[in-house]
Amino acid sequence: MTSSTSIDHEPSRQSQSFRSWTVTSPAQLRVLREQLRHAAGLWAIPDDCTDRILMIVNELTSNAIDHARSTCAITVRRSKALVRVLVADDSTLPPRVAPYDVHAARGRGLQMVRALANRWGWTPRNGGKTVWAAVNCGRP
Repeated sequence: MTSSTSIDHEPSRQSQSFRSWTVTSPAQLRVLREQLRHAAGLWAIPDDCTDRILMIVNELTSNAIDHARSTCAITVRRSKALVRVLVADDSTLPPRVAPYDVHAARGRGLQMVRALANRWGWTPRNGGKTVWAAVNCGRP
């Protein structure tokens, strides 16, 4: 996993309001969540909002790895009270929210993203797509 933030949490050269990572396998998700939690602390994001953002990043990244079967680029941006999560992958297929099924073992990721984010959607891009979510963390 490449990152704008080193694994041992040395300061990043990027702006305080922007972090990005490249993930190639599910094994990298734990480190991604740790680095994102550290960044959220630096940004003074409340714990409840940080937890929502971490779940969204985890779900969107897992979906990209599972369904697009490609490397994905994760970007998290903070501007005042709004935190934006963007996950880009190499699949041109749009994300699909599965119908609710209480007996399904999988397929609830986008339902969770929809419930946790204030807004979410996707944008096609050349050779793939970017799935995004916005979370209002209530701090100006």
